[in-house]
Amino acid sequence: MSFPVLFEVESLENRRLLSGDFSPISIPFFGKTLLLPTFNGGPGGGPVIRQAPVNGDFSASPDFTGWKTAGNDTVQAADFHSIPDAKTTQAVISNGQIPSGGTLPTTAASLETFLNLNPGALSAPGKAAVNGSAIKQNLTAKGGDVLTFKADFLTNESAKGNADYAFVTVTLNGKTQLFKLSRALKVTNPLDGAGFISETGYGAYVILLPRNGQYTLGFGVVNVGDTTVASDLLVDNVQLQPNFFDGFDGFGGHRDRGSDGGDGKDGGDSDVKRLFDNS
Repeated sequence: MSFPVLFEVESLENRRLLSGDFSPISIPFFGKTLLLPTFNGGPGGGPVIRQAPVNGDFSASPDFTGWKTAGNDTVQAADFHSIPDAKTTQAVISNGQIPSGGTLPTTAASLETFLNLNPGALSAPGKAAVNGSAIKQNLTAKGGDVLTFKADFLTNESAKGNADYAFVTVTLNGKTQLFKLSRALKVTNPLDGAGFISETGYGAYVILLPRNGQYTLGFGVVNVGDTTVASDLLVDNVQLQPNFFDGFDGFGGHRDRGSDGGDGKDGGDSDVKRLFDNS
């Protein structure tokens, strides 16, 4: 099985750049969301030694050990908002002041610099990004490794509001691609809403890393159009999981490890199912 067979959502060549080679693709799959950075060429294919994210559950002290921060970023327990998988801590990235007592968000221009995005990349058509917050961390991975994480976007924007949004960024060789994490919203549970009216709910995400190299993983949330209402991104359980797509070679396909009874030649549907069964 060639990987492009899985990814026939739209042609890579027809997508526009952020600051990478193609815009990335996001695909609902097995109840999770598969995120596909599409870096094209350049260095990054040589041998590397994996370095997984540090403090991916945000439990280390001091807060955000291993991470760099910009704006209003805090670590909160489950009394702020429930956390999946019986975890006890989560990153809370805010474009406002929920929870109270944090620092102020930073400007959108500062966020774009912090995350290596092109100027204006965080803005929406006709509506400029104003401010927000973010965190980031470097890691080293091999092509075919995956990053998994859980995230929940909460907002007080109305359905006709200015469309604040949350996102994750992936940077390789100085090129950054952005995925929005603000999928369909639902009304929050009044007993677990953290002061917000709607949220996506915690969802599971999987990023397929296409090449060997040092990556920067970023998470953020941004005000668009105004700063009158707040939105937060909650993040937890960030992990690097090696060899899920063993032998993956960019977007040209991969070789099946034969664990599903195959012959070790092109195939590998079992790789995909195993990834989503265990994320």
